[in-house]
Amino acid sequence: ITLPKSFKMKCVSVFLLTLCLFVMGKTARARYESTTVRQTATKKSTIHVITDEEYNRKIEELITGKTKYGRMESMLYLPLADGHEIPVLALGTALTDPRLIQHVIGAAIDMGYRAIDTAYIYGNEKAIGQAIKAKIDDGTVRREDLFIMSKLWSTYHRTDLVEVACKASLENLGLDYFDLYMIH
Repeated sequence: ITLPKSFKMKCVSVFLLTLCLFVMGKTARARYESTTVRQTATKKSTIHVITDEEYNRKIEELITGKTKYGRMESMLYLPLADGHEIPVLALGTALTDPRLIQHVIGAAIDMGYRAIDTAYIYGNEKAIGQAIKAKIDDGTVRREDLFIMSKLWSTYHRTDLVEVACKASLENLGLDYFDLYMIH
């Protein structure tokens, strides 16, 4: 596939924005403890507690993202075997701070993202669904213009549980269908 130069530049811009969002703490930081049989001490990493002022600043950055960074005027899509198309860029939602989900999804859709990836195990399907619904309700996007992906968690891999898990995720998200449902 040969990409137009303008798209390559937009991809670089989106990549840099995504990288900046990650580096600047737009994603939640996890705290973990790790122990092994041979280890005598527990390793700990601390979580940075973000003040209300910092959260308000992050929300303001997300709200003004379209104005500040621009909007992708065209998204490159790849054809699938069944005739549908998938956007080449997607917003991943793992480890997204629950307090920022509405703003992250809103900013992504405003900036031209049309693919959103989520999963049951992320524990944020309801908030993501509400954010998607808000952008549909305000007329920014139609459901059929979005490519929503989710994943089946390993505890539901039994054939009799797949449909149950898929329907539960759809209900959590407030959607009628997924564009892609994968095994996680």
